Amino acid sequence: MSSFVQNILLKSAIILSGYTLLLPVLLLVFAVNNVLRCVLKIYLFCTCSKLELISNGIENLFPGQPDGSTDGIILGIVVSPSSSTLDLEAEQNFFMQNVINKKLAKDGVKVYGRLEMVLEKKWGYGCRKKSDTFDVQEHVKVWIETVPANGEFYMEQEFVAGIIPKLAKDFDKTIKPGWEWVIIPQVQILNLGDSPVIVRVLRCHHSYMDGLSAGLLVTECLMDFHDIGFLLLPFHIMERVFSGKSASGVDCDPMIGRGSGLRHFGVSKSLDFETVRYLWSSLERSENQNNTITNVLASIVVSALGQVLSRRGDISDNSTLTFSTPTAILPHPDSQPRNAVVPNNFCLPFGELAKHHDIQLIDVSPSLPGTPTHYLLSCVGRLPGRIAGNIVKFVCQWFPASTVFTSVPATRVKGSLACCGSFVSDVGGWSVLPRQIGVSIVAISYGGGIRFWCVVDEAIMNHKDFDDFLDLLIVERQY
Repeated sequence: MSSFVQNILLKSAIILSGYTLLLPVLLLVFAVNNVLRCVLKIYLFCTCSKLELISNGIENLFPGQPDGSTDGIILGIVVSPSSSTLDLEAEQNFFMQNVINKKLAKDGVKVYGRLEMVLEKKWGYGCRKKSDTFDVQEHVKVWIETVPANGEFYMEQEFVAGIIPKLAKDFDKTIKPGWEWVIIPQVQILNLGDSPVIVRVLRCHHSYMDGLSAGLLVTECLMDFHDIGFLLLPFHIMERVFSGKSASGVDCDPMIGRGSGLRHFGVSKSLDFETVRYLWSSLERSENQNNTITNVLASIVVSALGQVLSRRGDISDNSTLTFSTPTAILPHPDSQPRNAVVPNNFCLPFGELAKHHDIQLIDVSPSLPGTPTHYLLSCVGRLPGRIAGNIVKFVCQWFPASTVFTSVPATRVKGSLACCGSFVSDVGGWSVLPRQIGVSIVAISYGGGIRFWCVVDEAIMNHKDFDDFLDLLIVERQY
């Protein structure tokens, strides 16, 4: 019997043994939990309560009405040509029309209609109800940052070192919290010519939306100012939702443990699905591996990283790249395919891969092969919020990595933020970037293609290298 067959049989035996031991426990927990949820549904129905039990997902893990109960502020930046006059009322109307009052063309439902519902817990489970007092329009604030005197302007470094950190911390608590559309009229950007530009910053509390949703909202709803650039300026990640205490234990990963505190954010251009399908089919024919879309997207990322980081000269032949897909990002019931979000923790021979400019298919196999990830995570998402949240926190501590890569699948109803109008109330996919992680990449499926939403630390890539990296993710000559 060949060693390959022996390994397959051994892994199968281990998996079967594990399921034999865990299955009774999981079934018992699942049964008891569902009985409790049924009792709660009956109780809410009999008491004519306005509360509606949340099915599952990350909203059930961390339920909270936008009231400042969670730490963190989300920022998005739009750069546009400067103007001698700014109409604050017009800015307010633009924001209201494109965000708060935006409706789906198909049935006239508000895109952010769920923000009019209050989120609270009942018996530890996340619930929502229609609020008679909460009006999201009253929580929108548009204001202009004070400009320097005598017609002067902010220099880019002053804006990055002074304005952005202040916006990240000095949130207006009186509107508890809110959406803020902050306008900085006079900013001199070095690579945008001699004329000052207007920088508009979307600022909202993390309990309103995650960073991924904010990024998509900026790119799809708010870039209507003849924009000359999106996220051209580096800005700081806000407070983390929770903190892990893991140590990597990896010696030859050139990106672990490197952090400057300054992050570059950006989103790539759209990589059309036809290119992804072509790569999937061609790489599958040329390589005898179990190919998936996640493997293909991760291969694109590794190729682009290798080309950029090899210029630094600190990637040796024995360098490895530690990848991780955090389990904190939960699939929604309408996510397709079902197993697109899989907990991975694997090392790649990065030194060898960095020599290649072509896409080299990498083998992304889950740490727990054969695990029905979607169903396990769905079960976790149906548990009481505190229990589910602690499970996620505990598991995430065992996935140290220098690079976070997540493939967020397209959703049929919820999740995308396209201009044509799609329901976005349940987007939840922004991967947290701990200090020991230098690069975070989220592949977002929407609008007929895939975009890579990226965050890198200045210690890993400078601004120019980051721009090159975003271009390499979609450049045609790779394919």
